[in-house]
Amino acid sequence: MTKARDIADLVDANGDIVSSALDNVPPSNDASALTTGTIDNARISLDANEIPSLDTAKITTGTFADARMPSTVLNSNVDLTNLSASNLTSGTLPDARFPSTLPAVSGANLTNIQGGTNTPAFDAYLNGNQSISDGVITKVQFDTEFFDTDGDYDASTNYRFTPTTAGKYYVSSLIKAEATSDVISNVSLYIYKNGSSIRRSVFYSAANKVNAFPANVDAILDMNGTSDYLEIFIYIDISSGSAACDADIRACNFKAFKLIT
Repeated sequence: MTKARDIADLVDANGDIVSSALDNVPPSNDASALTTGTIDNARISLDANEIPSLDTAKITTGTFADARMPSTVLNSNVDLTNLSASNLTSGTLPDARFPSTLPAVSGANLTNIQGGTNTPAFDAYLNGNQSISDGVITKVQFDTEFFDTDGDYDASTNYRFTPTTAGKYYVSSLIKAEATSDVISNVSLYIYKNGSSIRRSVFYSAANKVNAFPANVDAILDMNGTSDYLEIFIYIDISSGSAACDADIRACNFKAFKLIT
């Protein structure tokens, strides 16, 4: 206002100051009339509905309380400081996440290494002498078992091994051939597969001077796990008299087991 203005011009009949009579007073309280200065925070009152869509790039300090996070946020429902392996349903852990020294692990927990165990397996023997006709290829009837892991050896009827798991098998047999009243010329021991000879070992006595000596045969064979079967046959050549597979101290035996491959 000018210096010449009377005080009476500034006051209305009720004694209130007339704002229009003052110089440099904004014509209204519209925010657009505020062109300079800063509004004190205490003068601002806003609720969530009055805050426009805020870009997260503008949030540069502070920490969100858990209650402000939606339920779909990972750390709202999974404790990342104590994460169960059951929550890892995809992806592959990099090698760097494994310690350079792994903790001790009991071998009892390792149940399927390099293809499995050495079963099926069995070990059978003759419980008594078996007579063998001179010059005749004869099946050896191993009638007693030390063990038979899968029940695949028939010790009562066919005297054969029919493994129920496919794979490669180590097969062996040891026989003590004996001539009861003469000397042995030679002995042949056979592994038969599915009724046919697949491996043979031949042993000759020195100048036909012995009446008993051991013979053995072994092989590694592929078995189909369903119908393939194995048997042991023997041939004893003597000049006369009779021969036998001697069961003394279980000297005649037949065994096999599956190889780990």
